[in-house]
Amino acid sequence: GEPDLLMRLVQQGPEPTLADVEDRLNRHLAAEPSLPALMQALRIAKRQVALLVAIADLAGWWELERVTGALSRFADTAIAAATRHLLAAAQRQGEFAAADPAAPEQASGFIVIGMGKLGARELNYSSDVDLILLYDADKAPYRGKLDIGRFFGRLAPELAAARSGVHTNHL
Repeated sequence: GEPDLLMRLVQQGPEPTLADVEDRLNRHLAAEPSLPALMQALRIAKRQVALLVAIADLAGWWELERVTGALSRFADTAIAAATRHLLAAAQRQGEFAAADPAAPEQASGFIVIGMGKLGARELNYSSDVDLILLYDADKAPYRGKLDIGRFFGRLAPELAAARSGVHTNHL
């Protein structure tokens, strides 16, 4: 929780504390959590990263570039986690045949591009995350019954919902 985070921040400083939050999140995500567990882990980590970065910012420990870089890096982590989860779920349902089941996003033909402040590594506390989602039908190991465009089109709102922690009927 946040009291433990604040204690680590005082004892270790912002860099090791941020690394610890990211490491714990990555270990949790490697365990292939359910969608609700994934969303909860992302919400908790987002709250902790925002608090940690705000304190480092207000205390003058970090320059603006480090603040925006940390917020951008966390957004990348959240997007990657949600993408991995959605493609792994499609694999379990037989719709997708990833070369590496542990990293179904690799060589998936699905491309997520961060635009605007995310792409420039300049996210601030209130920035919207603008993404462009593309797919390469020739490289995607898609095995489902839907048209491939509909399959990847369905991932867009599911990715946004998983990232934001809002459950939809599609997931």
